[in-house]
Amino acid sequence: MNEFDGDYREARIIAYLRKIDPYVFEELLLEALLKKGFEVTRNKRYSGDGGIDGKAHFNGHLYYIQAKRYQKYIALKHLDQFQTKVGKDKGLFVHTGKTGKDTYEKFRHSNVEIISGKRLIDLLIN
Repeated sequence: MNEFDGDYREARIIAYLRKIDPYVFEELLLEALLKKGFEVTRNKRYSGDGGIDGKAHFNGHLYYIQAKRYQKYIALKHLDQFQTKVGKDKGLFVHTGKTGKDTYEKFRHSNVEIISGKRLIDLLIN
C-alpha cells in the first residue's frame, strides 16, 4: 500500500476502492476480517446472495456482512433492508460512500454497525 502514501492518502484509497470490482471489494473485506480474528463463512457464489455478502463469528456473535461501493451518500433503504435480513443478530454494513447525519443517528445504537471512511481504511490496512 505504499503507492497510497503521501497527501490525501485516505481519499485516494477510498477512490481506489470505489473503482475496483465489487467482488474484489467483498474479498478484501472478508480477508481483513479474517486477519482481525473473525471466523468467516463465504457465500457459495457472489451474485444472488440475497444482500448478504458473507457471515462472520466473533466472540460468540454472528455478524452478517454487506459491502457496498458508493460514490456519494448511502441509501437509507439499503440499510433498512439489511437490518431486516440481519434480524436479531449483528450486521456490518461496510461502504465507500458517505453516511448522512440522520442515517448515522438512526443506526448508531442498532445491531447494524456502519463502517466507512477512516474506519474502513483501518480495517483493510491495519
